[in-house]
Amino acid sequence: TGLAGVEAVYDPVLHPGDFRKQDSPEIDFDGAESLGQQTTDLILTIDIDLQKTLEQKLEEYRKQTGAARGMALAMVPSTGKVLAMVSQPGFDPNYFWQADDQILQGQVFRKNYIPELIRPLFTTTAAIYDSGINTNVLPATVRAPEYGLTAQKLKQYWEKFGLTRSVSGEPSQRSSESSPVRAESDGTEKISGAQLAVWLSSLINGGVRVAPYSVGKVYDHFHKKTYSRDKDNLHRERIIEPADGVHLRMELLSQPFFSSSDGFLFANKAARVLVENGSSVYSTQEVLFVAVPKKRPRIILVMAVDHDGLLPLSPKMYRRKRNNETIASVGRSLFHVLSRVGSEEITENTPWEKSEENYQRFLISRRIDVTKQKPVYTSSKQSMPDITGLSLRKGLQVINPFKLDVSITGSGKIIAQEPAPGTPLVDAAGCKLILESRI
Repeated sequence: TGLAGVEAVYDPVLHPGDFRKQDSPEIDFDGAESLGQQTTDLILTIDIDLQKTLEQKLEEYRKQTGAARGMALAMVPSTGKVLAMVSQPGFDPNYFWQADDQILQGQVFRKNYIPELIRPLFTTTAAIYDSGINTNVLPATVRAPEYGLTAQKLKQYWEKFGLTRSVSGEPSQRSSESSPVRAESDGTEKISGAQLAVWLSSLINGGVRVAPYSVGKVYDHFHKKTYSRDKDNLHRERIIEPADGVHLRMELLSQPFFSSSDGFLFANKAARVLVENGSSVYSTQEVLFVAVPKKRPRIILVMAVDHDGLLPLSPKMYRRKRNNETIASVGRSLFHVLSRVGSEEITENTPWEKSEENYQRFLISRRIDVTKQKPVYTSSKQSMPDITGLSLRKGLQVINPFKLDVSITGSGKIIAQEPAPGTPLVDAAGCKLILESRI
């Protein structure tokens, strides 16, 4: 659709016509001045089997608990390579104009989650770092509240660990992470699932902050060549000193409360009541962190759900959930799944066969041929509305009730339409929209 996610970020690449290094700085052009003279394919880093598994697990858990929204992000902590990214509720790409902006942007990069969700793990991390290399933190049964750390010290570490920073780098999140963020009553901003994953990665890989990316390579049909990511554009930044970072990882992974023989696991829930416009807004959220294998994790998973209300569950939801799993048990069930996922880079040098099933289900490219269906009209009084000047999504929302067969040329805002505004739609063959080209 080119309106959100990877397609929005890489619209200049997917759109027919040349693109240059400044349009996609993360791709190594290997000396070429421009690419895309014909068409270009994006080769994603997504592991399709893991993607399907996480989508199923998250959907099942949301149904069991009645959670309104949820996200999951699995990635390689050393590089930021995204292996799976799930946002629910989703939308049908064939009817993308019917989805609101929040659904289009997804849940992964929206700052929805309250800091209390990760408070136990964060305070433990801060205490380990504050204690230094030669001192062990006390176990939870005998430690002081917040490990004796002051509010000022905790705020300092919150900033040092990067939890106040938006996720940068690639970019399927550009529009959502740049949107205004509502602060909590104590002045603390909410955090996104992507921020949580980047923070967990920095703890696991010894204090190096990475940025998630989901496009591994591009295939240029004109040059018949695959172009990889530019290794100088991986957005790696050390935020914790090397010795302290290694010590922090080793201590954190050895904490009995967070570890098992299969890997690292942290699960928690938190509730918040806010007053907005004189009304109370209730929210309960749950979070899950998983990292495997235990000794030196090479894959991490962050999963979170948002309930529009407070626990306990309603009687109906309780009956549905009482014999089923918690979010922690969801994590334990995924240990073996994540352990089997390979982290090798994609090695294909030529494009593979396109999936006819996906072609029939999704409009994933402007160059896909779509079988045209004859329009069906129910009234002789219908006339074509004026949609020039509107965005593609807004224009399609306006004409959606007329069940027209729509063809689209260009990208950007609608600058011309056929039939003209006011034209009766009786026996109309369809609708042609011309968009202002960005090239």
